Amino acid sequence: MSPIDPRELGTGLTPQAAYLEGLRCVKCQYDLSGLPRGSVCPECGTPNARPSYDRKRGTGVSRAPIPYIDRLAIWLWATAMALIGSWCFGLLSGLVAHPFTWALHFIVASGWLVSLWMATKPKPDRYEPGQHDAFDDPRWRMATLVSQSFWLVAIGLATLSWFLPQHAGMERVLALLITLFAMLAAFGFVPLGVQLASLANWMGDADAESRCRTASWLIAAYGVGIVLAKVTPLVALFLAIFWICYFVGVVLLAINLITLARAATWAAQNSRHKTVVTGRREAIERQRERMAEEKLEERLEALDNPGGPRAGRQIIPKDVPVPKSHTIDRPEDTSPYEVGEQ
Repeated sequence: MSPIDPRELGTGLTPQAAYLEGLRCVKCQYDLSGLPRGSVCPECGTPNARPSYDRKRGTGVSRAPIPYIDRLAIWLWATAMALIGSWCFGLLSGLVAHPFTWALHFIVASGWLVSLWMATKPKPDRYEPGQHDAFDDPRWRMATLVSQSFWLVAIGLATLSWFLPQHAGMERVLALLITLFAMLAAFGFVPLGVQLASLANWMGDADAESRCRTASWLIAAYGVGIVLAKVTPLVALFLAIFWICYFVGVVLLAINLITLARAATWAAQNSRHKTVVTGRREAIERQRERMAEEKLEERLEALDNPGGPRAGRQIIPKDVPVPKSHTIDRPEDTSPYEVGEQ
């Protein structure tokens, strides 16, 4: 028996407490427009409301499609490795200034940008497609990708300065441009931290959420430091502190990316396990239904053909003694009150 549709009772529902227009049940595709968010499907009884945990999306990763979780895990792993590699090759190119080291740094930084572009794709939500967070906001994603592309510009300018003729004015201009683009790229970790914090929120990891914000601000502090070091020579004395902030921020962000990648991998494996268990349960239920149908068919056949091989009760002649616990099927012309011969 299906639940009662509250819309048939004529009760008023506010738009804030109702499902969006056109939203359908995840199981039977029943139209849920205008129903309260906490209600179940009136057609099949499936709960369609997502759980809320202190204004968070909670364990949304457990409801996401398995192919998306697999891709997210792969690209989060790639992003973490590219971040570590980009920092290492950046340090190498800073210590050994050569076109070869800059070329390696450019390649790894390009991998960092590509992995970010893939990992920050908007995620699907099967329950409320109209609801989006900061991770799904295209403006945050655009700010992240554009700012991180400035690393490639800074590396390209550094490589160009190697081949240009030695000129004091040109060197100062290139150094100023490299510093400017490096500062913008460092500030770009702030929108990246906002996106990763939103992703950690969606996965239900509050610790990773706070660490992502902390790591992004530490790296942004490095961008402030390199600008101040160019403007005020006294700040150059504290440049080591900003480098330490940059190192700690990169390590912390890499750890958070690995944590989120492991969480996505676990969610994909758990979803597959649930799918297998659900499939086995459905197979067992289907087998039981077939067995019940076969038994019902046998009983119907036995009723239709009393003398057949599947007859439930056999017709026994009158002269054969039968225990009282058994029943006897007599012909229709036999009277049950007939007295036997003396």
